[in-house]
Amino acid sequence: DLSEELQDERCPRPLRGIVHDTIDKQLSALRGEEILVSGRHGDFGGWNIIAGKDGITVIDFLGTQIDPIAIDLTKMLMNFEDEKRYLAYSAKRIDILKDEFLEGYGKLPEVQVPVLIICEMVYRIYSLYGSLMNPEKRLHRRIERGLSMKSNISWLMQREKTPSLWPIKRI
Repeated sequence: DLSEELQDERCPRPLRGIVHDTIDKQLSALRGEEILVSGRHGDFGGWNIIAGKDGITVIDFLGTQIDPIAIDLTKMLMNFEDEKRYLAYSAKRIDILKDEFLEGYGKLPEVQVPVLIICEMVYRIYSLYGSLMNPEKRLHRRIERGLSMKSNISWLMQREKTPSLWPIKRI
């Protein structure tokens, strides 16, 4: 809703309605279901983990709250996705880093597909809104944000045709 209020020409008019409809459908599909939850880190990202031969250790739990178990991992996957658009980064190397991160993460929790879709929508909307609210002055950052916005809008508008970040078969 806030993104629509900004009236940015890069955001198509039907985006809000499509997002609301998709969320409503996913919530309806979850009625009566138990959703696996855990302590949510809050600002989970590569800056809050220590990776070692025995796996990863998450640090800095200030502000922990209870949320769906998929939310922190989805945020990390979104971070990898955004970094692939940085002009100075290699998308291939980011994919290798993501694969190694997932290997260190271990077995993924069993999560209902509607929960995964909602979690990914949340972070794609956050990324989109962050790009709209914090315009970059530097040219290369504007290009990177533009690529990220285009990808997120495309996923939100055509979610069923676009691969998910979650590392399972197409959701």
